[in-house]
Amino acid sequence: MSFQKIPVGFTADTYKKLPVAAVLKVFQLFGIRYAEVTTRIFRHPHLLKNISRRSVLAIHLPIMGVFGYDFSTRNAFQNIQADIKNLKHFFSQIPFHYAVFHPPKDFISSGANLDFFMNNLRQVPCPLILENTRYTSLDDFGMFYTVLKKSLGQNLTGICLDIPHAFLSGEKWYPFYKKMQKEIRLVHLSSCSFEEDQHHPFRKKDVLSLKCILSDLKRTGFKGIINFEINPSTPIMIWQMYVNYRKTRLFLSG
Repeated sequence: MSFQKIPVGFTADTYKKLPVAAVLKVFQLFGIRYAEVTTRIFRHPHLLKNISRRSVLAIHLPIMGVFGYDFSTRNAFQNIQADIKNLKHFFSQIPFHYAVFHPPKDFISSGANLDFFMNNLRQVPCPLILENTRYTSLDDFGMFYTVLKKSLGQNLTGICLDIPHAFLSGEKWYPFYKKMQKEIRLVHLSSCSFEEDQHHPFRKKDVLSLKCILSDLKRTGFKGIINFEINPSTPIMIWQMYVNYRKTRLFLSG
């Protein structure tokens, strides 16, 4: 895959009173055909018709900080089973490109919960991608990926490198990227502060430079997917999101 053909998109979640499907339609109006949705997309099944004909979709599995559970949470068994049922039911209608997920926050000491976690992941009907978090060193994350890969086999197809998460964990993302480049299928991007995972659009003088990140990816022949994880709180941020997208597309084609 040439760098010009790399898919570039956004995370699509509910926005104010707009359901996920409506957010996707707004993306489509701006020419954005790739999106990573959350499981909230299943709340309005009547709106899902023809969605996948206009967009390439992936899905982010629930995470503790947003949904109050993830696939390792034993007391959320019914929620997890409902998510898996929806994934299987809608997969023929929406053939998700992949499902990205986080490690459990306490995965090093979680013991038996890992068996529960992996058993749930095995039931997901699309390829799996593991994402690093701000709470884990990249070395520990890499070791956990190796453990999961042995258990999940071909179901686990690679790594999502979340660059702001790496920054907030106190590490530089590039050495890990070079070490694990063959395994990295996806890069998550957004602006952050020195302390907070803000999920803001990139602007001038941010602590992370979009131009520098894209330059490093292009120079090293990255062949995966670039997804912006941005939660806009103002109309200006929505416009800045689109500016980020256009600048990225123009950079890729240059």
